[in-house]
Amino acid sequence: MKLLVIIPSLDPKYGGPANIVQCIAALLAARGIHVDVVTLNSDRANNQSTSFEEWIIRDGYRIRYFLTNTLHKFGFSIGLTTWLFRNIKSYDLVHVHGIFSYMNLVVYQTYKINGIPYVVSTHGMLEPWALAHKAWKKKIYYTLIENHDSPLFRDEGPLF
Repeated sequence: MKLLVIIPSLDPKYGGPANIVQCIAALLAARGIHVDVVTLNSDRANNQSTSFEEWIIRDGYRIRYFLTNTLHKFGFSIGLTTWLFRNIKSYDLVHVHGIFSYMNLVVYQTYKINGIPYVVSTHGMLEPWALAHKAWKKKIYYTLIENHDSPLFRDEGPLF
């Protein structure tokens, strides 16, 4: 099995998901599952010693960092977008960590084209306190992007 894991950042300053992803990837790789993790450069922006967009081997799995372009907080990356559209069909399953980011939109669009199943782990991002934090941005994102088209919210109805 080939698993693609997508997370906006592996920087621990953004919370527990970065640690969880790396632990799970190592455990799955130890059990013979091919795991690739793709992420953005938010935690590597000041580290010039490692090239971006090249695979790094860690604990039996691979990590690939992509440069963000404009709208850094939203996670927009031309390199990641291009890579996903070209490569997602070589995976059996995609696991996205987090919501309210550009990566989710790209994964959903590639799913519609290629039919590769995907799982979304929200990591508490749908809790009332999390939805209330910067709610105006999330309302715009939800209204324009997620809304009724995404299976993530289809059965739950509107969040706001």
